[in-house]
Amino acid sequence: FFFRADPVMSSKPTVDVGFVVVEMAKTGQSRCRKCADPIPKGELRVGLEAWISGRKAVTWQHPPCFLQGLRFAAATTGRSKCKATGDLMPKGAARLGLTSHTTTHWVGLEALPAVLEKISTGLHSPLALEEVEGFATLAPPEQQRV
Repeated sequence: FFFRADPVMSSKPTVDVGFVVVEMAKTGQSRCRKCADPIPKGELRVGLEAWISGRKAVTWQHPPCFLQGLRFAAATTGRSKCKATGDLMPKGAARLGLTSHTTTHWVGLEALPAVLEKISTGLHSPLALEEVEGFATLAPPEQQRV
């Protein structure tokens, strides 16, 4: 059988935040990767894709633990890509890192609104980006964009 790809379906979305999962825990078996405490069934959890033992898995964290792993930093080389858009980030470009376990996903400022909207889903307190590690190191125009 031959299948023809639908051009609308095969076009790459501009921002894909599928690497972040925010949901209520389906069972009580998951543990937070930051504090190692169990995440009870029905409690809100945030998951990130990570490579563990040679395979892709979702690592779960309590929302406050996940927020502790956020950090702003400048791209150290011109080879890193935004996880949400796939675009190259030039050296020195501001980006947000989302960390879980040993994995950090970097997101450029262009994709920040979509990623933050997904993260803030279900959080009871507003996200104070000024308090995220590395925010003070951003240039004033970049701080304004955030």
